Amino acid sequence: MQSFKGPIVVYTLVLGVLYLLLGFLEFIEGFSVMFLPLEYHVNLLGSFIPGDLFGGFSAIIIGSILTRSLFLRHKKYEAFIYVLVGSALAITFGVLYVLIAGANGLSAYITGEEWTWTEDMSRYEILLLPFSTLLAFISWHVIKSITKRNYQISSAC
Repeated sequence: MQSFKGPIVVYTLVLGVLYLLLGFLEFIEGFSVMFLPLEYHVNLLGSFIPGDLFGGFSAIIIGSILTRSLFLRHKKYEAFIYVLVGSALAITFGVLYVLIAGANGLSAYITGEEWTWTEDMSRYEILLLPFSTLLAFISWHVIKSITKRNYQISSAC
């Protein structure tokens, strides 16, 4: 069986490390907001890294799943399953944050308050959403072709 290699490995590695790093920073920021006094508050990269403890934890999980696929690179099918699950989780959270931003904008419009879209839409989960979507489509296509090939081989026997 062909191994998991090439540009897709680099792409998965970069995306996985980004999710791990940004998730860790978001988790630290959220921890400092929730549990530390105001004078010890850590402000990491301004509003780009929000203080969201569970959002950071979910990004760490996504990054862990994506980087785990690299350890399975000699088992192509299993590696792409990890890539598909990690990118599906990333898409889910990215879409969730887009919906939250839309709900905040709609709420501000209904109540007549000021709202700037850059405040909610500049989350890294939303910014990484197109890259995660591309990775999901690639991994889905590869998994379908592997499954089809294995089905044809088993039915020929």
